[in-house]
Amino acid sequence: MDRAAFQGITEVLTKTLITGDFTLYQSAIWLPFRTEPRNGQPYVLGTLAAPEEDFDLYRKAIALNLVTDIYRALQEIRALGPN
Repeated sequence: MDRAAFQGITEVLTKTLITGDFTLYQSAIWLPFRTEPRNGQPYVLGTLAAPEEDFDLYRKAIALNLVTDIYRALQEIRALGPN
């Protein structure tokens, strides 16, 4: 995946989290989905229930912190080898 395509996905993910659109969120990820938070431990969404649980966790944090926008900066894209 090239940088522009990945950037498009991150923009969709931001929109879904701000608006609460889980259906759009589901359309933007493919399982297993691995994420590496900047200040946290990497994790993998690997079950059908995991994306909704992850989405709900982010939405709660957004609501509690009165977040109105999310800034994302792509740091790196790298291909992962076979597991």
